[in-house]
Amino acid sequence: MSFFNHAELELIRLKFFSAVVVCISILLPEADARQTAESGQSYAWQKAECISGLAAGFRCANVDLLSIVTPEQMGATETCKTGLVLRRCLMSDMWGWTDPQTDREYAIVGREDGTSFIDVTDPESPIFVGSLHHNGGSPSFWRDMKVYNNHVYIVADGSAGNGIQILDLTQLRDFSGTPITFQMSAHYDQIGQAHNMVINEETGFAYIVGASGVGCQGLYMLDISMPLDPRFTGCHMEPASRRLYTHDAQCVIYHGPDLDYVGREICLMANENTVAIADVTDKNQVKSISSMAHPGATYVHQGWLTEDHKYFVQNDELDELQNIDITNTRTIVWDVTDLDDPVLASIHDASGTAIDHNLYIKGNFVYQSNYTDGLHILDISDPANPFEAGFFDTYRTDPGTAGFEVWNGTWSNYPFFKSGAIAVSSAEEGLLMVRPTFSAIVEPENTVIPDQIVVTQAYPNPFVDQLTLTVVVQSTQRVGVAIFNVLGQEVKTVGSRIVDANIKYLFEVDLSDLPPGTYFYTMTGETFEISKPITGVK
Repeated sequence: MSFFNHAELELIRLKFFSAVVVCISILLPEADARQTAESGQSYAWQKAECISGLAAGFRCANVDLLSIVTPEQMGATETCKTGLVLRRCLMSDMWGWTDPQTDREYAIVGREDGTSFIDVTDPESPIFVGSLHHNGGSPSFWRDMKVYNNHVYIVADGSAGNGIQILDLTQLRDFSGTPITFQMSAHYDQIGQAHNMVINEETGFAYIVGASGVGCQGLYMLDISMPLDPRFTGCHMEPASRRLYTHDAQCVIYHGPDLDYVGREICLMANENTVAIADVTDKNQVKSISSMAHPGATYVHQGWLTEDHKYFVQNDELDELQNIDITNTRTIVWDVTDLDDPVLASIHDASGTAIDHNLYIKGNFVYQSNYTDGLHILDISDPANPFEAGFFDTYRTDPGTAGFEVWNGTWSNYPFFKSGAIAVSSAEEGLLMVRPTFSAIVEPENTVIPDQIVVTQAYPNPFVDQLTLTVVVQSTQRVGVAIFNVLGQEVKTVGSRIVDANIKYLFEVDLSDLPPGTYFYTMTGETFEISKPITGVK
């Protein structure tokens, strides 16, 4: 198996953007349907519920559209260039910040030519607050940012003069209706370009990854306890056998079940062909703990720990594209209860074929941006059996990995706002605010079942080929499932099984042979019978 190195991957992306820019104006909604960014007001997009698999023309399931802020509305007014092609600048990564003084919520969105700040306190009426221009060098497709102590730190790949831009976010409070052109509060110039930045807010340390020209393409470690005066504290690169280059990472104070590392600062690094784990508590003596590679590993891109630190969920950006044995989007779940010996827990195969990108975890749900197939939300309350709870496709063209469109659509998302709204960045479309409509599944030991049974919605609904039904019953009994059409004719018998009390059971149903339309699933036990509608789409 051969691997793309980092430079080859970036070159592929540059060629891709040159090929698709001519289509951007076609994909965007008409300008007369929105207000201009200069108005400093909320935008004229109306909430669109996900009905029959669509919300305002976007494919969806169990996720509503709340609003859209286009690139022009958030300051992407410059012209960017790829080769000889002039085009509108595109959006990239994003993060979020909640003002501790005002409780206002803000989305921070990277553009090729800078960074945008949008007030999303009311996610149905976002407001463009202001913009920070990129710092010298050239515009960058890969602008990434993280927040610490009311400051945002911004890096860019492919832009040698960017360094680390630092902005005091309390300046967002100065907004009075007219978008602000911000100036940097500070600039760290000891690095030039870097792919991403990781911050552990518990320790006040930042970890620059994929830096160029500093002899450290792994974890370039900075003490940012004085937010405007970062101090270099060391470099850690894994052995060459695990790849020296770190593409992304997550660093935490570990509170999981492995007693050897409780209270230690642990980093899990996406190192192209492996996930590497290191103890970075002592910046002068970083200890490599272990590494793991899933079957068919091609370009390990990024991942996130579950909140209990028992599992690590990761993506692979190129396995669907480069590995001929893999066609559908895959999400890999690792059991890391023993950090010295991680074990593969499961691999979730999605129904789509789009390339997977950034993912984050909140509660029992994984929020994963899958480029041309949109935001996908996986329920991992049972990590050995993940299933899709909903999705929202930000890209209006048919999803997939065909042609040059593989890196279009959603780059990243931020699911950590207290409002429950999810912010999603999409290269051409801008910032989309969405909200899931499904109910979270309660863990069995915390479940109170007043009516003998709890049945979650069918996922995904609408379905394409596969459907998952989940059931929890109060008393052990045999439960069966059947699918009916609108005439009441049984079109699929799923069968029955014994379902134990207070244990979540999944029924996986193959409906690939059914034509599009409305159906009903009927779930029948010894103490209940429930029938609910489902919709098939192709």
